[in-house]
Amino acid sequence: MATKEGLNAPLHAAMLAAGNRFVKEKGREFFRDENGNYASYPVGYIRGPHRAENGSPRPWSFSVQGEEGWHQRSFTSREHWNGEGLMWALAESQSLTGVSHG
Repeated sequence: MATKEGLNAPLHAAMLAAGNRFVKEKGREFFRDENGNYASYPVGYIRGPHRAENGSPRPWSFSVQGEEGWHQRSFTSREHWNGEGLMWALAESQSLTGVSHG
């Protein structure tokens, strides 16, 4: 089965090859271009799982970068995002990029 890390690795490498750098700052992760400006994640890049601490009945989520922003889906429990959530993220990435993930 495909993994989030396996899918993201070539996308991450392409961002670095294009002159961007990956930044971890104050608990956040993002790319910066050669001028230090924020650079969008590449289409198909999967982030998560995330846990919202806001009382949501569906606190677990995955995000997949689309052409015009993040596609997100939330889940009620850790068990759901661990199986159903990952499968959704892989399928969503595939629909956006046309690349098969296993």
